[in-house]
Amino acid sequence: MKTRLNIEGTFSNRITGGSMCFVNLDAMMDEEQSLTLHEYVYKNSLVNQWCPNYGWSRCSNDHLTCGEIDQCHCGDTNIQHYERVVGYLVKRNDVNQGREIEMLNRVRHQIV
Repeated sequence: MKTRLNIEGTFSNRITGGSMCFVNLDAMMDEEQSLTLHEYVYKNSLVNQWCPNYGWSRCSNDHLTCGEIDQCHCGDTNIQHYERVVGYLVKRNDVNQGREIEMLNRVRHQIV
């Protein structure tokens, strides 16, 4: 994550239309984790705007889970995955092949 923030921060002040650094996370943060990460980004990068980004999973029984799962707590394995594309959450299987490959190659940072 540090390398990503450094690279994006280097360019963020050169983008005249504004920029947003979406940091892909593998799970929802609690309040303490969020504060720690916000402080880290503020103190250790030049990124001017950033936002945590979570993938979502929804089963056919409409249970919504933060993160990517293959089986819901109800046992359902008919799972739809959602990802953020240019600021919007979309179903992963509704995007073109190139975007799907990009989504699958996204680095998910572990919450510690």
